[in-house]
Amino acid sequence: MSVWAGIDLGTSGIKLALFDDNEHLLAAASRPIAVSRPRPGWSEQPPDLWWRAVCSGLDELAATAPEAMARLRGIGLSGQMLGLVLLDEAQRPVRPAILWNDQRALAECRELLEKVPDIGRRSHGAPDPGIIGPKMLWLARHEPAVLESS
Repeated sequence: MSVWAGIDLGTSGIKLALFDDNEHLLAAASRPIAVSRPRPGWSEQPPDLWWRAVCSGLDELAATAPEAMARLRGIGLSGQMLGLVLLDEAQRPVRPAILWNDQRALAECRELLEKVPDIGRRSHGAPDPGIIGPKMLWLARHEPAVLESS
């Protein structure tokens, strides 16, 4: 019987599970991940924490269910959306990820609404500080060296 892994990269932790073809849970692991809030409204995580948590969780699954891991046929992934991760030429993050719930780009959203009043209709959604565009505008103004290095 085949085994399937599920990995969920959530904001506060990573959850991993192994299931058989009949959807029976064979093993599970989780790892907490701290959210950094260096200023009010900010929400960041170093992407390397995600990788280390996934690897550690997979190691636990392999230790607790080695027979199941030997039959692993596929991995399903889910995760938080709209986090901004910028990479350098060597594919390394240049700064912590700015998460979906980060609010630092509120001023950029207001500015977009003032300059393009119908932006919501044009883009099928109003500017929100959690989406990538306003975050990129914020970085261009406050951390231009980060953008230049990515």
